[in-house]
Amino acid sequence: MDNYNNEVNNLPTKMKKPKNWNSVWVFVIILLLLVGVVAVIYFVNIKEEIDEISNPAVGVHDDGLPNEIYAYSGEIVMIENNILKINISKSDNYTLSDKELMVTVNENTKYRKFIVPDSIPELTPGESGSYYERVDITLADIKIGNQVTIIADENIKNKTEFNAAIIEVHGE
Repeated sequence: MDNYNNEVNNLPTKMKKPKNWNSVWVFVIILLLLVGVVAVIYFVNIKEEIDEISNPAVGVHDDGLPNEIYAYSGEIVMIENNILKINISKSDNYTLSDKELMVTVNENTKYRKFIVPDSIPELTPGESGSYYERVDITLADIKIGNQVTIIADENIKNKTEFNAAIIEVHGE
């Protein structure tokens, strides 16, 4: 062993084993701990950013639905004065269950009908066009059984009674 110590002592200074080897290990451990703490802080911040992206204030609420809803589609089942009763299904709308809506119309409500042809003429590649017709109508033109989209000026999520800004009738 003495031979080894003599050889080590005869090595150039750069190659010698540090006299205080424990201080090197302490430095390495502190450095690793510091890197670990920085990594934890980084990944916690990344998780918070991912949570904000996947659940923004105007995005999706805890119920899995958007926080804001401005339109529903359904069938008119009653028309009485300025109130329409609309049945909507959860499969066609952002709702957790089928609902019955009481929609009030007034002098500011706009009414439209979309007429879609039974068949679309043959298209030439690259050609486009409008194949439905939009016609302004009145409340008197709306009938029980019509499929409609009701559009509101306010967020109507969780509301079953609201004022309609636009009523769009689909089909015949």
